Amino acid sequence: MIMSDQDPWRTVPHEGSLSRQADNEFDITGDDLTDAVFVPGRPIRYRATAGTWVYGFVSAVSGTTTLAVILRGAPMTTSYDDELQYAPMNHLVVRYYKVPGQFANAADTDLLTNDAFTPDKWDMGPAFCVAVSHIVESQDSGAAQPRVNFQIANSDVLGTDDAVAETSWQESTTDITIANYEAAYGDELEITTDANGTNDDADTLVMKVWFVLKRIT
Repeated sequence: MIMSDQDPWRTVPHEGSLSRQADNEFDITGDDLTDAVFVPGRPIRYRATAGTWVYGFVSAVSGTTTLAVILRGAPMTTSYDDELQYAPMNHLVVRYYKVPGQFANAADTDLLTNDAFTPDKWDMGPAFCVAVSHIVESQDSGAAQPRVNFQIANSDVLGTDDAVAETSWQESTTDITIANYEAAYGDELEITTDANGTNDDADTLVMKVWFVLKRIT
């Protein structure tokens, strides 16, 4: 049986009412149709008219007659705010990583390989890394904290290395480097850290990474 390769992306209802508010927020007319589309976890993509699509997902929604939608992913700059599409919920996937021990006692661009002993490669079709969250069991005992990043094929996904914390999840919003966020089958996936901690004793890093699949058929 030959599977269909039909495009899963659909134009959102009331696309003409789309109004960008910030790189991570837009407004759109609210009704039964948009209420069904804009729910947390919904994969979305957006672009200038007939331009290149960039990808993200809905992380929060509020309002009734007008929906205020918060996204995580590629920034919705004024270069990407004319057209908006959505995909089925199963186009958003999450990978979890754990690096035990004092992971930042030295700078390392291969924490999964060297410290967690769980090297990873992307093993699905084309996808886009749209968000990174992380937390540590215990942060550095000094004033300064180590910083981490996620890499695809040796390139940083986050535009800026992100300092760790033990009190709450540290979550990227739109600090995504579009040039580096696409994953192809076989690409190496890694976590990096610097040696910025005062005492180099931050312990046990947990990271969650979200990907939007371009298609699943």
